[in-house]
Amino acid sequence: MLLVISLLITSTFLGIGQCQQTCDFIKLQKSLENGLSITVRPTNDWGKPTYVFVNINLHSIVEMNMNLQTLTTYILFQMTWRNDFISWNASDFCGIDYVIVPDSTFWKPDLYIYELIESSETDDKPIVIPYYIVYNYGDLTQFKPLRIVSTCTVNIFKFPFDTQTCDLTLGSFVYSVNDILMAPSSNSTTVTNESKQSFSSKGDWDLISITVHDKTVEYDDGERFDVVKYEIKIKRTPLNYVINLIIPAVLMLFVDICSMFIQSYEDRLAFKITVVLGFSVLLLILNDMLPNSDTPPILGVFFCVCMGTMIFSIAGCVCSSYLMKLSYEQSKVPTWMNNCFLRNIARVMFVKCDGAQKDLETVHPLDRDCYNNNNTKIKSHLPEKRKKFQKKIKPNPEIKLLRKILAEIVKIHEKWNTSIDQDNVKSEWYTAAVVFDRLIVIVYLIIVITMVIVLIISWTQ
Repeated sequence: MLLVISLLITSTFLGIGQCQQTCDFIKLQKSLENGLSITVRPTNDWGKPTYVFVNINLHSIVEMNMNLQTLTTYILFQMTWRNDFISWNASDFCGIDYVIVPDSTFWKPDLYIYELIESSETDDKPIVIPYYIVYNYGDLTQFKPLRIVSTCTVNIFKFPFDTQTCDLTLGSFVYSVNDILMAPSSNSTTVTNESKQSFSSKGDWDLISITVHDKTVEYDDGERFDVVKYEIKIKRTPLNYVINLIIPAVLMLFVDICSMFIQSYEDRLAFKITVVLGFSVLLLILNDMLPNSDTPPILGVFFCVCMGTMIFSIAGCVCSSYLMKLSYEQSKVPTWMNNCFLRNIARVMFVKCDGAQKDLETVHPLDRDCYNNNNTKIKSHLPEKRKKFQKKIKPNPEIKLLRKILAEIVKIHEKWNTSIDQDNVKSEWYTAAVVFDRLIVIVYLIIVITMVIVLIISWTQ
């Protein structure tokens, strides 16, 4: 019995010592480093390429710089590859199936982001995690958070209801397809769902989807490189731009349209110039937001057209005021204006000119000439009859009084005819000004309504 107990105690201590000895991470690491090189691709057969599996998880859109056309993102990057010279039996080391080692211990692929401008490694406070996870079956995995500033071609035609697609292409810079083959570790649906679960934003952009592509890039010298391309599709949140840009522009446009109904041309002109100055400020704000592009945004085109129509309405206000001024300086309306405004355009603009046309008929030149000819004939016969009448009848005070009254009546009649002619001319100029003013309003409304319809259709498609 004592012999059996002593044997059990001895075997127990030997097992504990052996377990403590084999569970040493330093010895495991030294056993893995023996005979390995960190400068050569770790493969038993040099003719076979090394498979590198990559995956990204989009955490946040830090900034989208529209002027520089760059996208700043914060991602969690994962890369896995096989090292043929690494393996151990986990049971020999108390079940240890993986170890975490510094990244300078083993060989790693030279991963390169084709759209990269700057990364977190060049930042003032870089986020560096220089470690690998080494598994007992030979796989090495690197997890690394990255803050990436990459190029992104921006399409601003539908701004601020635009959707942008930015690419992150991952591949080797040195090793061709003969040495390294790239492959995504997750499909598009998995990457999109995982990214949406952890995605956080400042409220400027929303994540729509992430599409994964595996393809080969061939250069002019014939070298072919395998890459994995991630297409990140994001949509702008337009609420800030609608409140601060679109609504003020629409209100200014509405106020400018309402100003067309101000009767005083001087007051209308001053009010319109004030609206144009305020609208130009919105144009400057929009210009600072948007980059230089061959395809301008439809909103910018709308703003430019609205600015042009406002200036056009100011010019029309000046012309209408000039027509009203001519009614006090000129005696007649030109023939072309009479034919154009008072007869043709006035009907289309629903302006009544019946009174002016009747007045024109009453003061027709032919009628006036006939009246003058008859008056001269009457005056030419008066001296002969007056001489005969003076011989027969002697002068009487009552007759002299009647003559004076008749002379005054004739003068009043002539002044009345003259005032009718002036009123007719003034009414014609006034009608022409009203017709022209209404024409400017209708053209203004047609242009603005057309641009609003085009703008809405462009945003909804």
